[in-house]
Formats: sequence, C-alpha cells, structure tokens
Amino acid sequence: MCEGILRIIDPDLSFSDYLQPMVKKLVYQVFAGPQLLGRLRDSAADAAELSIELPRRIDRVLGEIERGNPGLDARRRCRAAHDTLRAPG
Repeated sequence: MCEGILRIIDPDLSFSDYLQPMVKKLVYQVFAGPQLLGRLRDSAADAAELSIELPRRIDRVLGEIERGNPGLDARRRCRAAHDTLRAPG
C-alpha cells in the first residue's frame, strides 16, 4: 500500500529509496552512535600518548643495543613496549 501511495506522489521514487536514509540513520544510532564517538575519542588519546611514549622507548632500546647490552633488560623493555601497544584502551 505504501509503495502504491509513494508511486502516486513520485513515480520515479521507490519505497526502498525513501526508506534508505532513515534506515541508515537508525542503524547508526543503534549500533555506532555514542559508542563510536567514545571509541574514537579513546583511540585518539591512545595515539597521542603513544606518539609521545614510543620514541622514548625506542631510544632506550637502541641505547642498550649501541652499548652492546641487548640482554634481558632490553628484552624486558621491548616486552613492556609491546604490552603498552597491545593494552586495551
């Protein structure tokens, strides 16, 4: 019935064309809306923190290697850097 009324109003428009923007908005609100914005905010904060912390950690590890001491301490620091990168936000 709705399809028939819509055809009378606008013969070139289908019911699915009419519903598509509303369905997209509804899907966004239900599945992505506030959660997506929160995840984006958290990811941006994590990326900013990482961009500050990672060069220092790399410098420390490279310093250990340059001093000829790539032993357990450098491995521990690499593991700590890896854990920092993999930690849930």
